[in-house]
Amino acid sequence: MAPPAVAQTQTTTVEFSGTVDPTGEIRSVTDGTMTYTIDSQTGGFFNYGSPARVVVNVNNPSTWLVTITPPASFTTKPETFTGAATFFYRYALSGANTASTSSDLQIPTQFPLANSGETTVEIQSKALPQNPQSQPFTAGNYTLRLTVTISPTAGGATGIIGPTGTP
Repeated sequence: MAPPAVAQTQTTTVEFSGTVDPTGEIRSVTDGTMTYTIDSQTGGFFNYGSPARVVVNVNNPSTWLVTITPPASFTTKPETFTGAATFFYRYALSGANTASTSSDLQIPTQFPLANSGETTVEIQSKALPQNPQSQPFTAGNYTLRLTVTISPTAGGATGIIGPTGTP
């Protein structure tokens, strides 16, 4: 008869895998306001009021951008206002990513999101009549929309914020 087999220790490995998709999302949008200010030179204009806020979150830094695009015209305005306006904005980013300006901007601005996590984008807006003596802002409600876009190298998600004001 043969002796019984001796038990031997055996080892193997198992692997676990998972994927983190390069996601970015707009988590919340809060509209802002503009304040009507009477001015002896312009007759009146919409000045910076309470900021609009857009909270964005990204989990794959350095591949996402935030773009702020100003409006070309009012979204709503009284029928009695037949003129044109010039629009300005200021921004401040806080949280995972930071940036800000105190300058009045009129062109789109883009920021890389270098850090993962939540970033709050605050934007203030103002509007001046282009021809204040002949076509001042008339009484009524005005609304304008700035567009905030978060995007990877292609595509993206858009949130619209709408400051409003009444002279």
